[in-house]
Amino acid sequence: MSIHASNAYLEGRVLAADRLELVCMLYEHALDSIGRARACLRSGDIAGRSGHITRAQAALLELQSSLDHQRGGPLSRNLLTLYEYLDAKLVEAHILQREEPLAEAARLLSSLLEGWRECCPDTGGVPETLPLAAAEPRSQEALSWAG
Repeated sequence: MSIHASNAYLEGRVLAADRLELVCMLYEHALDSIGRARACLRSGDIAGRSGHITRAQAALLELQSSLDHQRGGPLSRNLLTLYEYLDAKLVEAHILQREEPLAEAARLLSSLLEGWRECCPDTGGVPETLPLAAAEPRSQEALSWAG
């Protein structure tokens, strides 16, 4: 699949997604970016590692900005703390050029993704109790796998 076709597919997927799907897509994107950063780290591709870590950080920033602290209460604040911790792990991996912080971030994100997927299986929507602010992300750039 060409990059253009891939981008068009992703754009369609984002536009058709509900809030839960968008959150899951951001987790998937962060996990994909971390996996690619790990591969770049092992192969010595510094620019690639940097770019993929930056993409993972953009997904985390988007997740942070989607939190609604009014409705989400302690859950929202705990997620913010966890997202900040994950970002610190990505920075640590980048600065120290170590794979362990990337592996830890991937494990945590995988657990979070599984939880989000299980919270509303096949409901077609997100309950009002979830700490999400917006029905769509601020930008599609955070979801862009290309570039």
